[in-house]
Amino acid sequence: MRILKNGTPPDPNHPIIFDCPNCGCKFEAIRSEYKWQFSQREDESWYEVKCPCCNQRVTKKDET
Repeated sequence: MRILKNGTPPDPNHPIIFDCPNCGCKFEAIRSEYKWQFSQREDESWYEVKCPCCNQRVTKKDET
């Protein structure tokens, strides 16, 4: 394998801010609290976590 362009791995200490559409809670989560998901069919990735207030699933599109 040959690297054509080096990537930048995500910083595990950088939190992601989520907005819950269910209850309106705005919170941040660190890497150990959210999951990174990927859909090969849609060619999209997103972050997923449970809201600390209402316990509903909250997602945020991965913009990288």
